[in-house]
Amino acid sequence: MEKWTDAAVMERLTYVSDEVISAQLIRRAGETRIGQVCLVPQNENDFYEILQNEQIKYIVLGIPEDIGIRANFGRPGAESAWRYFLPALLNMQSNQLFNGRNIAIAGALNLNDLMSAASALSPHSEADLQKLRELTAEIDPIVAELVELIASHGKILIAIGGGHNNAYPIIKGFSNAISKPIAVMNFDMHADLRAMEGRHSGNGFSYAVEERLIKYYHIFGLQTEFNNDHIFQTILSNEAITYTSYDDLLSVKRSEWLNMMDRALENFSIEPCGLEVDLDAVTGYPTSAYNPCGFSPEMMRSLIKKAASLLQIKYLHLSEAAPELAATPIEKMAAGKFLAQIVLDVIKSIEIKQS
Repeated sequence: MEKWTDAAVMERLTYVSDEVISAQLIRRAGETRIGQVCLVPQNENDFYEILQNEQIKYIVLGIPEDIGIRANFGRPGAESAWRYFLPALLNMQSNQLFNGRNIAIAGALNLNDLMSAASALSPHSEADLQKLRELTAEIDPIVAELVELIASHGKILIAIGGGHNNAYPIIKGFSNAISKPIAVMNFDMHADLRAMEGRHSGNGFSYAVEERLIKYYHIFGLQTEFNNDHIFQTILSNEAITYTSYDDLLSVKRSEWLNMMDRALENFSIEPCGLEVDLDAVTGYPTSAYNPCGFSPEMMRSLIKKAASLLQIKYLHLSEAAPELAATPIEKMAAGKFLAQIVLDVIKSIEIKQS
């Protein structure tokens, strides 16, 4: 069996053990959960067998880190998204409408050494800030190489972040796998096109655009008050970058929002596309950058489902979610469940489109 990925990268992949799944599953007579039917590799050989398995279409991968967020002066906590997402996904129902048998849960990248190195660093110290950005850059090749491996086997990646800094290596991995730039749709109040001043969660798309990894890039829900002049100069100087502002959306009835997205994605429909969802686009959701006024959870799901039905989705990346920042245990669980609902929304939309 061919194994061309760097051994050091594969050593970073922590598999979800049968014991963990058993402990997190809520069993009930007469019901089947996704965690009972999806494939979960227990070692490297299992993982490569799953990549070769034509019945598996979706690979779920956790990227539990918040170093890029810290390096962008954001609130830490996004490393918790995987921890709250996983049990929520495992306990979703497998039924006649969607059974989940084409999903594999690869596990999560072990970035504990880098997280530990970042834990005592303050972005308000110039030296520490530089170190945080260097640590963020160390994550890039790890993510890019594993994503390239997954993409080269024709699988659709479901990536649970982690900061939005990981958009860059995910895009790079897919672009390398298909040997061409990809389109990217980003639901976000930020364009993440800040200056290339060292890697962080606010400039992942700057690096991807600079390296010509992106053919088209659209930001839906951009809030102009949270984006600096450099970002707008970048957008205006590059015809491949477009946006629909939240100001524009507020100027029309909500029933028109889906139509506005249709028009925004006109050029995207035939291109391999990445779907980026920064959870700070959702009103009140616990993230690195709390948003008091964005998309409601219901509207966010509707927009994502519509986008997934229109686009040739190659990956879904959920970033910046920080469930542990929620006020109560039930709210933390709900934040993880919302991530799992988005994942199933996207998968179901792709399945319906391809049926």
